[in-house]
Amino acid sequence: MLDTAAARAARQEIVTASVAGLDQPAFLRRVASSLQDAVPCDAIGLTVTDPETLLSTGGLAVNMPDEAMLRYYDNELLQPDVNEFTELLQSKRAAGLLSVATAGDPQRSQRYRTMLAPFGHENELRFVATADGACWSAGCLVRDGARDDFTDAEVAFVTSLGRHVAHGLRSAPAPAAQQQTQVSDAPGMIVLDDDLRIVSATPEARAWLELLNGRWHGTYDGLPTVVRTVAVRARACVRGGAVAPPRARFRSPAGGWVVVHASMLTGGPSRQWAVVIEQARPGEVVPIIAQAHDLTPREQEVFGMLLRGTPDKEIARRLVVSDHTARDHTRRVLAKLGAKSRAELAWQVFAEHCDPWFAALN
Repeated sequence: MLDTAAARAARQEIVTASVAGLDQPAFLRRVASSLQDAVPCDAIGLTVTDPETLLSTGGLAVNMPDEAMLRYYDNELLQPDVNEFTELLQSKRAAGLLSVATAGDPQRSQRYRTMLAPFGHENELRFVATADGACWSAGCLVRDGARDDFTDAEVAFVTSLGRHVAHGLRSAPAPAAQQQTQVSDAPGMIVLDDDLRIVSATPEARAWLELLNGRWHGTYDGLPTVVRTVAVRARACVRGGAVAPPRARFRSPAGGWVVVHASMLTGGPSRQWAVVIEQARPGEVVPIIAQAHDLTPREQEVFGMLLRGTPDKEIARRLVVSDHTARDHTRRVLAKLGAKSRAELAWQVFAEHCDPWFAALN
């Protein structure tokens, strides 16, 4: 494990920031700065992921050219390669070096050939950040050929920070909007051609694209990261190479949660893709809220029953526990969500996380 003054300072900074209530952009800026101080590198990329589908919904890139970022989506979601984020998560290694995965021959990696070497990058450390088995972030540190490869101690250090990074992201409030854009409650739809260029879009979708425009949401070649990754995942599903659906949820700068999903259109002269952006429904949000507030599996059951208005005695019966134990579970759920009553819990979940219009009434 890395034990330098810079590493100790970086760990303290990330741990402190993870419980400081920072929004995701501010928190990841702290993480990137701290990592670069402790593990010097020439470029760094950090992304926020939907823990259900592992699709990126936003992030930051330092010294990574737009051309390289555009190649990332196909490489990660369509092209077999070493140290893919899904592989790191499933193998429980959490981090991996390009040099190790390719047995010292990085040319074996398409990512190296198309995204790293053309821009002078030589060594790569990739990692995923998880908490309670759910992945909330993925990232990479890159070094040019003038530097030595990352050491085992540096890999272990980055791995050890994963749970703090995940905690900071899953508990983060909604990011501040960079511009005042009004979005509709109605779904928006974007039609993309097979090169993922916009063919047409509804006014509602145009408003979402304007709201999500900017570096945080990774707008490259006209599409925010979350729209592009969901569309590419839809491609992978059609090819039969995807294990998760083309869908991603994220906290909206306009308030509440948003879900983006995609599918292939049929019947036209050429292949096209439909991407829908809409406010998330409660059923899509409740699981991610439960994870964000560190609810145990049993507490997640109670959380769901509380939102459905299930009486305490019925909760006890369904869980096969005493009334006293059921009330204890209820108290713990309310405490973790910061609510004083069932009514406040329901209002908080619906207003803060599902419908920003109701939040404005509070």
